[in-house]
Amino acid sequence: MKILNDKKEKSSPKKFLIVYGIIILIALVFIVVIIPDDVFLLRYNKSAKILDNINKEKEKDFASYDDQKKALLNNNYDYEYVLLDSMGTVSYTYDCEGTKKGDLETGTCTKPSSFSYTESSKDSSFKISTKYLDVREIFELIKEEEPEITTHQSSREYLYKTKIDDLDSDITIYTDKDNITRIDISNAYMTYILKYSNIS
Repeated sequence: MKILNDKKEKSSPKKFLIVYGIIILIALVFIVVIIPDDVFLLRYNKSAKILDNINKEKEKDFASYDDQKKALLNNNYDYEYVLLDSMGTVSYTYDCEGTKKGDLETGTCTKPSSFSYTESSKDSSFKISTKYLDVREIFELIKEEEPEITTHQSSREYLYKTKIDDLDSDITIYTDKDNITRIDISNAYMTYILKYSNIS
C-alpha cells in the first residue's frame, strides 16, 4: 500500500506541472494570436471609418451656385467682417461680427473703436458706406459678369472683374460644398473680407 501511495504522490506533481504548462501555453497563444488580432481589427475599423468619411466628402457634389446665392440672400447667417476702406478722405479699419435674421441685424465692432449696432443704426454707426456689406448689392454688381472659376477638392472660388465707383475691382466668392463662406472685395482703395457661417 505504501508503494502505491508513493507512486500517486510522485505522479501528482507531474500532473500539476502538465496542467500548469497547458494553462501557460493557452495564455501565450491568447496573448500572441488573439489579442493582436483584436487590436489590429480595432485599428483597421477606425482607419476604415476615417477613409469612408473622406471618400464620402470627396464624392459629395457641390450644391448649385445659384442655390448657394439664394441661401445667402435669405439673410439668415452669422458673419465676420474685416473692412479696410480709404475711399473717402480718411482711411478706416473695421473688425466686426454679427448676425442677420431676415430684416433684423445685430453686430459689434472692435475697431476702430468698440461699438454695437442694429439694422436701424448701422449706417450711422459706420463712417464708411455700408452699401457693399449687403449681399444683394454685391450680387447686383456681378450679375452681368462671367467669373473665373477655380475648383479645389472641397471648395470653389469665383473671381469677378468689375467696377466700383469707376475703379477696377475684384470680387472673389468662396464656397464650400454647401454654402458661400466668404466674399472678398478689393481695389486700390478698399479691401473687404466678409465671412459667413451658420447659413440657414
